[in-house]
Amino acid sequence: QDLINIDKLFPNPVSTELNLIISSKSDDITEIICYDQLGKAWYQGAHNFNKGVNHITLDINDLPKGVFLLELRNEDGLRKTKRFVKL
Repeated sequence: QDLINIDKLFPNPVSTELNLIISSKSDDITEIICYDQLGKAWYQGAHNFNKGVNHITLDINDLPKGVFLLELRNEDGLRKTKRFVKL
């Protein structure tokens, strides 16, 4: 099983706040990036995850309407992605 996983991303579609439920096999610093369909990063931030289940809320009010890819990238280079729609 993977060291980190996006268990849930909600609501989807979303207008202001995006909730993430992320499970981690260890304490880790993970970068969260939101890309648009052209590959432009609209949000980027490092978050500390504890071993177990983590809940993160992202303020995405400033993102334009459209389809985005949320990416988690840990220190070991592991990447996990999930798609969401901004209204």
